[in-house]
Amino acid sequence: MSDQAQGLRRWAERQALQATGAEQTLVVVGPPSVVRQAQATLQRWRAAGHCWVGEPSRWHMLALTADGPRVAEWARQYPRWGLWLGAGPNDCRQAYLQVRRLALAGGPRRLLLLHGGLAARRAQVDNLCHATARFLGVELLVMAERQYDLSRLK
Repeated sequence: MSDQAQGLRRWAERQALQATGAEQTLVVVGPPSVVRQAQATLQRWRAAGHCWVGEPSRWHMLALTADGPRVAEWARQYPRWGLWLGAGPNDCRQAYLQVRRLALAGGPRRLLLLHGGLAARRAQVDNLCHATARFLGVELLVMAERQYDLSRLK
C-alpha cells in the first residue's frame, strides 16, 4: 500500500510542476563553476527521496560571490540561497568567511548547505553551522544524507 501512495505522491508532484511550469531560483554562493556541483547535489538528493527538490533540471542557478556588489539586492529578490562546501581541509573555514562576508553585505539569514557528501566531516560541519548561527545570525540548512544498504534487501 505504501508503494502505491508513494507513486501517487510522485505523480501529483509531476502534475503540479507541469501545470505551473514553475522554475525555482537558487542563488549559489561562489564562482560560476559551483553551479554544476550544486545541480549534481540536487540530483543526488532527489534520487535519495527528498521530494521537495522536485525536478532538479527545473532549478535556475545563479552564482554570486559573497563580496559581490549585489548581495543585499539579491537577498531581497531571491529567497532561496545555497552555499557550496567543498571537501578540502580548509573549506569549512572558507565557508565561514563567505557567510561572514554575506552577513556584512546584507545577505540572507538562511542558506542551504550544498556539498558532495559529509559523512566523514560531520563534526566540522556541525561546528560550522553552530558558529555561523551564533556569531553571524545565519542558519545553514544541512540535508540528511540517506545511506541505503541495498544488500539487506535481498
